Amino acid sequence: MVRVMPRSAHLYKIDPEVVNEVVNILMQEGREYIYNKEKNLGLYIRSVTKSNEYSIIEILIDYIISVPHKERKDGEIIIKEEEVKSVDLLTTVYIPKVRGSSEIDHVLIMLSKRSLAKLFAYAIEKIIGKTVLLKIQFDFSPSKQQAIVNQFDDIVRITSDDVNDIRIIGLTLKGHSLHAAQEFKKAFTGIVKYLGVRIGDEWFLLSREGRILTYKPLSDYAFIEHIRNILTRLAHAQAIVI
Repeated sequence: MVRVMPRSAHLYKIDPEVVNEVVNILMQEGREYIYNKEKNLGLYIRSVTKSNEYSIIEILIDYIISVPHKERKDGEIIIKEEEVKSVDLLTTVYIPKVRGSSEIDHVLIMLSKRSLAKLFAYAIEKIIGKTVLLKIQFDFSPSKQQAIVNQFDDIVRITSDDVNDIRIIGLTLKGHSLHAAQEFKKAFTGIVKYLGVRIGDEWFLLSREGRILTYKPLSDYAFIEHIRNILTRLAHAQAIVI
């Protein structure tokens, strides 16, 4: 059986004090910005695709990897590490404003693995010279339970730690209409780490740390539209925190 790896998106808000600087960098198609002069590492803005609601930016980002190689010396094999410059493609989405009952603005969505998102955050902060990106997180506290349930077609998964039951360390539920189960309410007595939400025929896993995952092979456009939809619903539930 082939295991399907999830696709993830990491969410940030641009610090209001440096919004103009960051957006100006992201919109400069064809330009490179060096974030490490010593090792000549940079960001290259490969393409910018704009729409009325958001912009998709493709960024080539340099980084260093260590590659082992072997040498023979005096009849012995010696393994050494060699630093090699590599490059990866990061697709990021800039959304000026997410509308809901509370407004979230200047959002960056990074369609990438966690390490690449963190590298970009580090690089852009080096270029600007100060903290630039603020992590977006989701509020899964008990006071938000009903508001979140009301915003989605169904809750199909929940994972929680430290629930209010001395017999249970952690709790994971999978199914449908979980909000009607007693165990669902018990899960919200602890620290909810993940929620699986269904919208129409699709479902997505939301991390309290502000990550959105899908196991479907969605196109960038489809994934972005779903993420915008999810953010709007969570904003209505007032379940987004910076």
